[in-house]
Amino acid sequence: MKIGSVRLGEGGLMPWVLIEVKGESESRVSMEALLDSGFTGAVSLPLRVIKELNLTWSGEHSVTLGDASEVGVDLYEGIVEFAGSRYRCAILSTGDVPTVGMHLMQEAQICFEAVPGGVVTLASIDE
Repeated sequence: MKIGSVRLGEGGLMPWVLIEVKGESESRVSMEALLDSGFTGAVSLPLRVIKELNLTWSGEHSVTLGDASEVGVDLYEGIVEFAGSRYRCAILSTGDVPTVGMHLMQEAQICFEAVPGGVVTLASIDE
């Protein structure tokens, strides 16, 4: 199933996928998110999107960054639709770029064509 495309950005080629996030108030936002295999969580969103959706705050969480430093980030609850599935999951408030992490990619094979305009696909491992 096609779930996104590869684009050339400041850091080189990057795979982007479409997600929809829903808050408790039934508000929804569809957006592209960077597919990040180095992120073990489910989703991270910019604070402006979290506020727009009025997501429920559920605490603070310590995360380890790529440079091995640890930082505290706010954790929210929301519903994410990704690749035809719906997840009630924790959403981290980090940075300016929405990201999808490995938690939503469990039990799946993700492939992408590493060229500008390349296709990002997802298949269940069971297929």
